[in-house]
Amino acid sequence: MSDSLSLTQNDITIESIIEALLNVEETFPPKYLYRLSDLHEKDIKAIKEIWYEIPDWRRRGLIEDTETMFERDYLLSYESLCRIGIEDENPQIRFLALRSLGGYEAP
Repeated sequence: MSDSLSLTQNDITIESIIEALLNVEETFPPKYLYRLSDLHEKDIKAIKEIWYEIPDWRRRGLIEDTETMFERDYLLSYESLCRIGIEDENPQIRFLALRSLGGYEAP
């Protein structure tokens, strides 16, 4: 297995993810998408704090990418990230987040 794929969720810090989300000069590393599954409360809070610093196009892409990941692997859960997205000021991002939430069971 390649080094980039052998990273576990614990190897990728939320700080690294935030840095990558804010770095518009680089493509967001796909391996980081796994770390966004099943976020802890402190990680959710950290992402909420910088959410609007992330450009619209990247927030939209993030929701789209996590929706695709969930469709491929139902063990992943991006529900917390989608809940951030449904409060977004951009209606397209809200729509995508709401559509993504439709794949999760109601509590």
